[in-house]
Amino acid sequence: MKVKTKAWPDVVEFYRELNDLPAFKFEPMLSLVRFLASSKYAGGLFPCTSMHDLVLARVPDFAWGYEDLRIQFDGEAQEFKFTYRQRPDDVEPWTRTCHANEWPRVLERILQKRLQWFHEG
Repeated sequence: MKVKTKAWPDVVEFYRELNDLPAFKFEPMLSLVRFLASSKYAGGLFPCTSMHDLVLARVPDFAWGYEDLRIQFDGEAQEFKFTYRQRPDDVEPWTRTCHANEWPRVLERILQKRLQWFHEG
């Protein structure tokens, strides 16, 4: 199944609106999305949203579950979960969790070291 990716401004607006709802404590997710949208990574990442999750791929309109990074945020626990799937049948995809205030360091490490989607410099 192909996923229609979105423009970064649309993704930022989606999370801004979500963050404005009283039931959600999504400020860290909004910060992460704003960072990505204005970062050196923006041109090489193609985002879509799935419910509250952000899903990133390296190509536009990607095939669901093939080499995508899903970022989930638990507002109650104030915790991020990053999940990378190489294939849809991945029984145990790679996962990393971190506290809300750790995401900048963790995200950059994932993009540069773990996935090697980008290189420092």
